[in-house]
Amino acid sequence: MSKAAAVRSAMEDAVQRRLRQEFADAVKSGELDFGEIIENTGPTGTRRRDRDSTLSWARSS
Repeated sequence: MSKAAAVRSAMEDAVQRRLRQEFADAVKSGELDFGEIIENTGPTGTRRRDRDSTLSWARSS
């Protein structure tokens, strides 16, 4: 590995570490809200959007 490649690899590793740390800090401080992701994921039929669309379909029949 050339010196330039080693420096590039070290810089990429440092950037990735910093991004992971910033993400972890944001999660801990509550900056990120996973509520919407959680309520919109899961098996079909258990998500709120599935229940809402099923109810609207049943009402239109």
